[in-house]
Amino acid sequence: MTSRTRRSQEQAPAEPPGPAPIEEAQWQREFLTRRRLRDARIPARFQNKSLDSFSARDRFRKQLVHGARAYISGFTFAQEYPKGLFMSGQVGCGKSHLAVAILRGVIEKGYSGLYYNSPDLLRDIRATFSDASPLTEDDLLEEVTTTDLLVFDDVGAENATGFVLDRFYLIINERYEGCKPLIITTNLDLESLENRLGKRIVSRLLEMCEIFGPFPDEDWRRRNLR
Repeated sequence: MTSRTRRSQEQAPAEPPGPAPIEEAQWQREFLTRRRLRDARIPARFQNKSLDSFSARDRFRKQLVHGARAYISGFTFAQEYPKGLFMSGQVGCGKSHLAVAILRGVIEKGYSGLYYNSPDLLRDIRATFSDASPLTEDDLLEEVTTTDLLVFDDVGAENATGFVLDRFYLIINERYEGCKPLIITTNLDLESLENRLGKRIVSRLLEMCEIFGPFPDEDWRRRNLR
């Protein structure tokens, strides 16, 4: 080794220490969580919906929050496939709030997730038929059927045409066969939903999902206007 090389090595500044592995993993988790939340299509009005912001002012609502926390805590594909949730109740009772809060909690655990309002999904599927669309119907359906948790909000609000029933069956059956859970919210009871969507779809939903509730028989939006 020459004296010049020795001096160069002696004078070279030490490399700055890198982050500890646990810090780097935490940084990566936070980055991925932000990206997954951004890609989950959660509407602006629901962006800040959480279990903490859900008004649990009585025993029934406290039970709903407790059940939501338990679902998030137990959500895993490690040993068996997680079941979905079926939320039925009147307009404004808090179904969408809790569904989005659960979706956020599952995403923050490291899973992928997606929110879709039922009429909006059908609109987006129809939009793929345009030559100007950057997506094909298969592209959109693959995203909806493969994400770890799908929130399918306001099911039954659409006209039950043959097109609607075909797409609903395809989406629900693909998730059924792939053991991918979904959270369904609807203003209809089971009998009314079956009359709207048919036995094939509702039968699969009942096998895939646990009944979550009951929800309070009160429109929270109207209550806030008093």
